[in-house]
Amino acid sequence: MDLTNIKVEITDGVALVTLQHPPLNTLTTRMLDEIYDGFARWVDDPAVRVVVFKGEGERGFSAGADVGEFFNVENPFAKAADDFRTIENFPKPVIAAIHGYCLGGGCEFALSSHLRIVADNAVFGLTEVKLGIIPGWGGTQRLARLVGKTRALDLLLSARRITAAEALNIGLVNRVVPLAELVPTTLALAKELATGAPVAQRAILHAVLRGADMPFAQGLEIETEGVEMVWETEDALEGFTAFKEKRPPKFVGR
Repeated sequence: MDLTNIKVEITDGVALVTLQHPPLNTLTTRMLDEIYDGFARWVDDPAVRVVVFKGEGERGFSAGADVGEFFNVENPFAKAADDFRTIENFPKPVIAAIHGYCLGGGCEFALSSHLRIVADNAVFGLTEVKLGIIPGWGGTQRLARLVGKTRALDLLLSARRITAAEALNIGLVNRVVPLAELVPTTLALAKELATGAPVAQRAILHAVLRGADMPFAQGLEIETEGVEMVWETEDALEGFTAFKEKRPPKFVGR
């Protein structure tokens, strides 16, 4: 697929994906198709171990859906919700590098990523209620699971926007850094994760994401399955060997 709404650069195991729909990187159906097509290719691509998203320009990561376009598309919410589940369930780490506006569907996009590194000028909000609608791409569910029902209801019902500092305080994001350090910090983390053990990372993502919605005992069963899956891999042997030899491990994903 020819890329018109995103740019992809793959280096050192990291696929850096830039959202390109100025001025606010609103999400179009074309952009979501390009992202979905990318994930379909990257899942089995050994050259991609981590995916990073960022927004182009100075104004923000994404200010949400391109409302004018989406209201001219039949049932636009179902497909986009499926695309975001693809991001959340991707078996490799996905990181959102967020600056400026991260609102509505753009915030839901960020919530579907596994990690969120944000600039100190970031502004978050699920503002759909002001349009007489609700977040339809998983926002109500993911937000409540991240920050708790009380805080989620406050943000969802009021459409209140919050700063990067408040987002960090309530557990919505992982780190806050100065704007100039956002991309370097995020890429440094991504490259570090890209040298990790892919099979173990996949098992961790599966255990946490699946187990969080289950009773504790069932979550432990998923964890045990993960332990059994990774225990006799080449990566596990390499990890223990490298530890004994006091050298960095070289994981191959087997």
